[in-house]
Amino acid sequence: MMFDEPDVGRYVRGELYRVDDMVLAALDRLEALDLPGNIRTTLDVLPIHACVPVSAWAYFKARHLAVPVHTDYLGDYQDRRFTGPQTSF
Repeated sequence: MMFDEPDVGRYVRGELYRVDDMVLAALDRLEALDLPGNIRTTLDVLPIHACVPVSAWAYFKARHLAVPVHTDYLGDYQDRRFTGPQTSF
């Protein structure tokens, strides 16, 4: 989970997808965007082998939603409980 705390933590590595409005709405539901403390905003990301950043949506949580905290800041997130091989929306 990422916190909405600019300049705190580590750089995030991840995957970048192009989605349509229907998939974005499904992701918003998955991330509980309608509940307090859940935020979707844009940030600049630098794709591999690119020289120019692109703007991408990212989901953040308020820190109070992470109680208890299970880990410190991660450089690489490998917890497969929340990432499946394929997810259909």
